[in-house]
Amino acid sequence: MKARNTVFKDPEGAPRPVETTVSHRIYFNETDALGIVWHGNYPVYFEQAVTELLHKLGMSPHQLHQAGVGTPLAQLHIDYKIPLYLDETIQTTAKLHWHDGPRLNFELSIQNEKGEIACRATIVQMFIDLATRNALWCSPPIWEDCKKKWIAGEFYRD
Repeated sequence: MKARNTVFKDPEGAPRPVETTVSHRIYFNETDALGIVWHGNYPVYFEQAVTELLHKLGMSPHQLHQAGVGTPLAQLHIDYKIPLYLDETIQTTAKLHWHDGPRLNFELSIQNEKGEIACRATIVQMFIDLATRNALWCSPPIWEDCKKKWIAGEFYRD
């Protein structure tokens, strides 16, 4: 299957995307009677990878909360390709694309044990002020600090 181009177009001169991959074994409670993963579990797998990536960036859910900001989902799009099955170990990759404004653009994919792409997804999360629940129209300091480190290349040293 030919890889598709990303839906997120990185601005000229932007640093390359930052990514992480997490492994997960498919458990019985995640499947239907046929041993196929229920479609509603895919966003949970995405959240696991996104959370790990946010930790890598110094913006864990706890750190965001301490900074007084939240990142609710604004958009989620999933393309299901092939099913996942009970007891498979899958790899979920989250890739964050650069954006100058107060939003997070994630591109995700899940591979099965054979290395086949089971699904692809995009997620957009916006920043809100936790006290007022209002959208932030300017990037919060925690995101600005992250972007400075990103430009400096700090997230590519593993």
